[in-house]
Amino acid sequence: MKQVQRAICFVGLLVALALSQSAIADSSVARGPEAPWVEILDVPARDPLYADRIQGGLHYLLSEYQIQPTEGGWETYHRISYKIVDRTGLESAASISLEFDPEAEIVTLNRLNIIRDGEIIDQRQVARIQTARREPDAERGVFDGRLTAYINLDDVRVGDVIDWASTSRHSPAVGKHLFYAAFEVEWTVPVGRFRVKAFTPPGRELVYTSRETELQADLVTEGGIKALVWDVINPEPINDQPNAPADFPVQGRIEISSTRDWADIVAAVRPHYQLNRTLPETFKTKIASIASRYASAQDRLIEAMRIVQDDIRYVSLSIGTGTYIPRSPEEVIASGFGDCKDKSLLLAIALRSLGIEADVALTHSFEGAALLQRLPAVSVFNHAIVRARIDGRPYWIDPTNYLQGGRADTIVVPQFAYALPLTDDTAALEPIPRPRLVEPTSSVLETFDMPRADEPMTLRVETTYRADSADWMRYKLMNESPAKLSNNYLKYYDGLYPGISRVAALDISDDRDANIVKVVERYELSAAKLKADGLIKEFPLKADIALGDFPTPSSVDRVAPVWIGQPVFKQHTTLVRNLKARFRAPENSAQDVAPFAALTAVTKATDTSFQVIWTFMTFTDQVSPAYLSRYSKRLDDFWANSKWTFDFTYVAKPGE
Repeated sequence: MKQVQRAICFVGLLVALALSQSAIADSSVARGPEAPWVEILDVPARDPLYADRIQGGLHYLLSEYQIQPTEGGWETYHRISYKIVDRTGLESAASISLEFDPEAEIVTLNRLNIIRDGEIIDQRQVARIQTARREPDAERGVFDGRLTAYINLDDVRVGDVIDWASTSRHSPAVGKHLFYAAFEVEWTVPVGRFRVKAFTPPGRELVYTSRETELQADLVTEGGIKALVWDVINPEPINDQPNAPADFPVQGRIEISSTRDWADIVAAVRPHYQLNRTLPETFKTKIASIASRYASAQDRLIEAMRIVQDDIRYVSLSIGTGTYIPRSPEEVIASGFGDCKDKSLLLAIALRSLGIEADVALTHSFEGAALLQRLPAVSVFNHAIVRARIDGRPYWIDPTNYLQGGRADTIVVPQFAYALPLTDDTAALEPIPRPRLVEPTSSVLETFDMPRADEPMTLRVETTYRADSADWMRYKLMNESPAKLSNNYLKYYDGLYPGISRVAALDISDDRDANIVKVVERYELSAAKLKADGLIKEFPLKADIALGDFPTPSSVDRVAPVWIGQPVFKQHTTLVRNLKARFRAPENSAQDVAPFAALTAVTKATDTSFQVIWTFMTFTDQVSPAYLSRYSKRLDDFWANSKWTFDFTYVAKPGE
């Protein structure tokens, strides 16, 4: 679907159905009229009230969903109509796409009309449908098997209304009795009418919840069947809110579910994660070796984790039933790869064989903080991890990590906020604690030796990575050549000290158990280049504390908090030696404390040396919209205090 339609249909009008897959042979898109259960709505006339908010040359007139239960699944009817208001909308208006899972859905194109000057030009039977498998995440080892049907309409003109609809029949393999749908009911562009109609399964009730919207459901009865209906006419468009926290509903949101009980989700999914399976002999031998070499449960936990993380490569075949059902340990070991479900199941079984309580837990990799607001459903999760317990203490492990360092008490906890353990006694989401940082996760020590006479200046840089920074750097070192990394570092320093050259290869050390990675760089700058363009007289010292990672959205019409990221604790020390005797350092150290972060710069000087220790840390992961203008000013202050310039010109002492 065209770009703006994606914003409307797959973001603005998101409908996430909690349906896993079962095989369906026919992967083509059928053509046929709407089913008798579908209520046909009139396309609203264009309302010019919010015409100045139109984007991409399209004015959306109608978007609706109608959902009804079927034998062993659900049918979803979706219709969208839009008017082409200027030339910029022609390309996107004529290009329509339908994405579907051929093993889970049967898709029927119900209508495809061009409405021109009141005349309906029916394109449903004549339009050419081309189907392709895109796999946009293939480079990350994720394959979902979804197909996209493309339609390109002929002879589309400015002023035309495009009116199309399709029905998808879903056949779930997991939780056949469960249903979930989510709708966002506010958008950044005008929408003439948005409507959702969800029929209640016979003999059952649907529950629903809403956040940041006053839109209420109407309960209607048609032919003895109840339905929930939400209907909104020409709502005022909202402003985009980039960098909002995952748990903040930027758009008003409504959710519908067949249950309020997370235990129902566990009951549907847990049978596919049986932990009493036998491990393959080759893998069992590795686990037995761990048992013989390590007595403590904590050590066994880490060694088993490393085998699954390091030896089983990550590939996700989320095709058909593979979306929610893991492959067997035999398949995973034989193939040498697995996804989060496969690796979590394998690790949980391995840990249990080592006498450690362990279970698979479901979470969301980037919206975990929002899970507490969701109604129970299988589809609110996109990731699986492991929760182990030793002496009552939980240990959360993500088996899809690679080369993770630390031991049981120092391993970095996955930052997913909440998870649902698949256990008999699970009735609620469980929080994943986020430990407070007590030491810098990266520390830089730069040592400059200034020259005398015509000798070169030398620079030694030692960077120490700890905790999650060490895990990140260890992975980076495995996936990026030392030569490329060294060149990137050289470019950074050449930007500060033009003409600087590398005098040695990177010196890299890694203590995986302590989770500490050290990288040492060595450079020199000739005396001539040090004097060129007055560099020695305005010599820059800059702290590498990742200020560039902080978002800087506008405060105009801001209503959402700004998410500034995971906790940060960095330190950067610069030591300059062999200075002139008359050098005088700043008298006062800098200290800049804001509600969200603090930067201190402590200086120390002698007649021949000068040292600055910058320390930067954050106190929160988000900033309120009311503070945003001051937040931008404080970031500017941090930038100003993270780079200073000095006159380090060497002046000989009397008698030299």
